[in-house]
Amino acid sequence: MKIEQATIFGFGKWHDRTFDFQANIQLIYGLNEAGKSTLSSFITGVLFGFATKKQPYQQYLPKAGHSYGGTVTIATSKQHFVIKRVGGKAGGVVTVTDEDGKVYGEQFLAQLLAPITPQLFQAVFHFDERSLNQIFHLSKADLNQHLLAVGAVGSDKWLQQAATYQREAAKLYRQKGRIWPLNVALKQLTELQRKVNQARGAFPKYMQLVQEKQEKEQQLAKLTTDEAQLSQEKGRLERLVKSWPDYQTYLQLKQVSVNQSTWLTDQDLAQYSEYKHQLALTTTDLQQVSQKIAERTKSQALTPAFQFYIANNERFGQLLTQKDQIEQLLVGQELLTNNQQATQLEQQELESELGIQIAVEPLSKADLAVAQNNFAEQTTLRQQLIEQEQLRQQMVEHNDQLEQEVSKLEQKTPETNRWPATLGISLVVTIIGLLLPGGFKLISLFGLAASGWFIYQQQTQRNTASKANTEWQQTLARLDAQKEQLQVITTKLTQLRQRQAGLQQIWDNLKARYHYQTLTTNLILNRQHDLSRLQQLEVTTHKITEQLTQQQQQISAWLDEFSFAQEWLPINKKEPKKAVRQIIDFYQEMQRKASELGNRDQQYTYYQEQATRLQRQIKDWQEKQSDFLTQHHLVSDHELQKSVERQQLQSEQQQQFNYLANQLGDLVADFKDYSTQNQLETALVSVSDQEKRLQQQLMVLQQQLVKLQATMQQLVSDGTYQDLLQQVAQQEAQISELTQQWLAKRLASEWITATLTAASTQRFPQLLRLATRYFAILTNDRYDKISVAPDLITVRESKQATIFAVGELSQGTAEQLYVAFKLAFAQEISDVAKMPFIIDDGFINFDPPRRQAILKLLKQISQHNQIIYFTANEADLNSFAPEEIIQLKRKG
Repeated sequence: MKIEQATIFGFGKWHDRTFDFQANIQLIYGLNEAGKSTLSSFITGVLFGFATKKQPYQQYLPKAGHSYGGTVTIATSKQHFVIKRVGGKAGGVVTVTDEDGKVYGEQFLAQLLAPITPQLFQAVFHFDERSLNQIFHLSKADLNQHLLAVGAVGSDKWLQQAATYQREAAKLYRQKGRIWPLNVALKQLTELQRKVNQARGAFPKYMQLVQEKQEKEQQLAKLTTDEAQLSQEKGRLERLVKSWPDYQTYLQLKQVSVNQSTWLTDQDLAQYSEYKHQLALTTTDLQQVSQKIAERTKSQALTPAFQFYIANNERFGQLLTQKDQIEQLLVGQELLTNNQQATQLEQQELESELGIQIAVEPLSKADLAVAQNNFAEQTTLRQQLIEQEQLRQQMVEHNDQLEQEVSKLEQKTPETNRWPATLGISLVVTIIGLLLPGGFKLISLFGLAASGWFIYQQQTQRNTASKANTEWQQTLARLDAQKEQLQVITTKLTQLRQRQAGLQQIWDNLKARYHYQTLTTNLILNRQHDLSRLQQLEVTTHKITEQLTQQQQQISAWLDEFSFAQEWLPINKKEPKKAVRQIIDFYQEMQRKASELGNRDQQYTYYQEQATRLQRQIKDWQEKQSDFLTQHHLVSDHELQKSVERQQLQSEQQQQFNYLANQLGDLVADFKDYSTQNQLETALVSVSDQEKRLQQQLMVLQQQLVKLQATMQQLVSDGTYQDLLQQVAQQEAQISELTQQWLAKRLASEWITATLTAASTQRFPQLLRLATRYFAILTNDRYDKISVAPDLITVRESKQATIFAVGELSQGTAEQLYVAFKLAFAQEISDVAKMPFIIDDGFINFDPPRRQAILKLLKQISQHNQIIYFTANEADLNSFAPEEIIQLKRKG
């Protein structure tokens, strides 16, 4: 591959600049800061990617705002390509265009340059001052690694895979490792086998404990399930309690939606408007006729009251159309008053009998059952407490008796400590008597007799003491047993009192919810029917009062309509029955006088008939209006207007009802089991109490399991026999699996390395021969051989045959050796990868003879590999033709 042209859009100091390169060798000359390194970095950047933000000083971003990037044109053995790279993520955005104009991407460029990678290009085809001192660190393994990397296409990936396998195998097992999985597993297997041997002795007892533990775990599982169900039920009841207000609103809205009035249509409203219009016209006609009647009556000698009636005849007639309704209201009011008095009397009698001042809510069926069960259980508990307390008192008295017996037996036990001393004295007397002369030996007989008597007395005392001690121990044992029984009874009493306190708390909570604090237990349990009746009487009294108030308001409103006739018809609204009778009598008297007047004046009679006809028409239109309102469940014109507003309200209520129905969901069905909030709260309290008791049982069972586990741990601190056998089997399986993984990765790594090594064994000797020839050219045949040992590279001086290690060479000679190796390596792999050499002031430390030698060698190599040589040495210009030179000028 050869580079023909480089076009820079913007890169460092360069922008909008094109460079054409010779096919074999190209010298690029420029002083420092002329842009040589920038151009070199541009070429390698386009080929392999620009530096990222992690290397900001190697990015060469343009300062003047020009577009970042450019193109490089290359020629291969098959065709020409234009590689374009511009700024972007991960080294820039690249495209490759062939001679036919077809565009490719990053993957195609990698295939085009393969097997050369950025690292391999820098190591083989790129020279600069910093890289020339690498010869001091090269070994045969380093060279061999480069050969393996290009021994076959894609072999660098195989080498990476082989290294990965080697690292993964080392992470599984190392010969002297401690932390690696296979090492740890082998150590754990040894420890498990030791524990198996230790656990065999305790296995039977351990299995018994295992059986007991399994039974308790089954109990624990059942209790846990029950507790979870109770917790779920508690959560459901809590949601019901929280949603109770919404449910009440839901029920109210549901009732409204079921009993809503018939809605008015536009046609209905138009019909009612026509009725009002005709009524207004007829009323106007009646007013005109009434005016004529008034004119006719001026000539008659009429009383002021009758004249007032004639002037307001129409108004009186309209009001008196409601006479029958008002009379019915008066009758109904009398009946309601009688019912109210009877109800209040019964309510007072019940309150007096029950001893309460206000009605209270009766218990629900569920709460009544809870109260009855609570009372029965408390009664039973009180009896048990009495019995247990009596038994405890008896046992305390029995304990006192036993303690007194023990004390007496302890006092009766004889003392034996003085007998050994007395016996000792007798024996001493006997010995002294034997030592005395003559008759004094009788003293020894006395000592022997005394000793025998003391021995007899001691034996007798021992028998008596043994008998007393046995009786003392038996009594003490009975005392201990009695104390244990007393402790059991005391514990049971404590449990009964705790249960009694819990039941009393439930009872107190129930009384508080229903406001029963002042009621006796007998009344609460046995007079619920009377409480229900009292509540019904209170509701009935309230309804009667509401009805009386409503009727009284209707009668008062009708009487208020006659306020215009107060001067001629004074009425007392406080006596409505008398006031109604007074109005009817006045109206009938005025009608009689009007009839007499009509008989005397025919013209008046005519107008009166007209007025009567118009009044009938008015009544007809009013009846149609009334029928319309009645048909639509309305009372007045005002209520008609309100009905339209109510229709809108009902629509909104229906929307709210649908929302609540969606929110409550399945809870609606659950609410049907509870008629009141108190009942629901009682159920929640009951479930909470059950949950607490179950949690206490769980805690006790868990404590028992902990103690059982501790006992098992004491028997076999390192696990049960069966568990250990199972762990051994699992550990052996794990070791087998880890061993297979380790062998697979280790063998795979060795196989890859061996295969690639075999593929490259023919290259290394040829590389050494070529490097030796190049080194001889560079040193004017001063050195004629290069040798590579496993850890050392040496060269031989041709005249004296002296061997020098690389570290013994001068800086310039070592750099020549490194150049020879790099050039030879590139030539050796040219069959699989041929790239241009880019040399950026690579020979700055060479003296003139060495520079001439390297330039001569580069001329030879450029016949096979393109060379782009950057230099700041003006003397190098003399070794190149003008067409092979590009001179860069430093700005400023």
